[in-house]
Amino acid sequence: MSFGSKSLPPPTVAESRRIELCKQSGCIACRMEGKGEQCGYPEFNHIVDASKRAGHRFGYCLGAWHHRGVIQDSDIGKDCTAKYGPSLINGSKTFHARYGSDQAMQDYQDDILGFLHVTIKRERRAFKRSSKIVPRRGIV
Repeated sequence: MSFGSKSLPPPTVAESRRIELCKQSGCIACRMEGKGEQCGYPEFNHIVDASKRAGHRFGYCLGAWHHRGVIQDSDIGKDCTAKYGPSLINGSKTFHARYGSDQAMQDYQDDILGFLHVTIKRERRAFKRSSKIVPRRGIV
C-alpha cells in the first residue's frame, strides 16, 4: 500500500508497519466515545508541527468522518456530528476540545499498540545528537 506524500519522504518499513497497525486498531475518536461502530474507513492523520507534517512516526488513526468529514452511505441525511462527534476538518478547536491534543491522541494510540510515547521535540533532539561529528580516533 502506498503512503505517498508531497511533504515527506516515503515511510520506512517500521513506519509503514505502525501506520498499518494504527489502521487495524480503528478510529481513536470512536474508541474515546466508547462506540463499537466506527465512523468510516480508518485513515492515518499525520501530526502537523509548525505548518509541516512532523513525520510518519507522528500521528494516529481516525475514521473517515472524524478525519475528513466524509459521510458513510448508511448515514446520508443524518446528523453525523450528533452520532459520532465533531470532525477534525469541520473545526479543529471543537475536535481537540473534545478529544485532546494531537500529542494526547498519539499517546493514546501508542498505548493501544504498546509503543513507547515519542514526542516530536524528543525525536528532534535525538536526531541532532546522533548527527554530530564523531571525535577523532584515540580521543576518549
